[in-house]
Amino acid sequence: MHIFPPGSAPVTSRPYHVNPPVAKQVDAILDQCLAAGLIQHSTSPYSSPLVVIPKKSGGVHITVNYRKLNKLCALSQLPIPRVDDTLDKLLKGRIYSLFDMKSSFHQITVHRETIHLTAFVTSSGLFEWLKMPQGSSAAPGWFCKVVNEVIKNLRGVASYLDDLIVFDDTPATHVGTIRALFERLRTHNLKLTPPKATIGATEADFLGHTISPDGVRPNGAKVSALTKMPMPKDVKQFVPFSVVSATTVSSSPAWLTAFDL
Repeated sequence: MHIFPPGSAPVTSRPYHVNPPVAKQVDAILDQCLAAGLIQHSTSPYSSPLVVIPKKSGGVHITVNYRKLNKLCALSQLPIPRVDDTLDKLLKGRIYSLFDMKSSFHQITVHRETIHLTAFVTSSGLFEWLKMPQGSSAAPGWFCKVVNEVIKNLRGVASYLDDLIVFDDTPATHVGTIRALFERLRTHNLKLTPPKATIGATEADFLGHTISPDGVRPNGAKVSALTKMPMPKDVKQFVPFSVVSATTVSSSPAWLTAFDL
């Protein structure tokens, strides 16, 4: 990530207002991030505002609004895989295991020449990321590139962002594939979230779809969401309806069957 054009003035923003009770939660998270080596105090001329997102559990999640910075950055165009292309890889599987990468982006180290660009401001001061932050337009593509390099040439393994799936046709092969994946992750010091793992399933939910030896189909939650959507009455309502319906219908086993209009 580099600034384009070179010599552009640093982008700055004032911190967003956060009410005192939430500010205490944010300070606690920042202390944890400092202790974990994810961030450090900063003197950077750049500053992007911290964004606080409430959780259903009552806690908060933090990210950064890098909108101004993203406009200045010359980024490598690293694509995120298409969901349908990823699902197509799984069609030969009969046994599935799912894994979630722990803290995803925060497992990737920021290049030392880029650290100052990640600076973000809160009511408590200025900080900068030592690990890849959320909010940067470069982050998803770089994360996918790293994961794809790690699992490269591993037969029976596919990924989409921080989700990994292992698929095989026999139990013995499946165990071998999982071991090979774990060895790759260990070599590159990448960690998983054990409580989120599913191992040896004959049917699994992945990327909003149910995967089984019979093929790929939209999962129940996705179909339910579509059936409960009101019929669109204008173009503005039609756009989200068409996106949901298209991704649902295109993964239906009958999608390639000829039909009359």
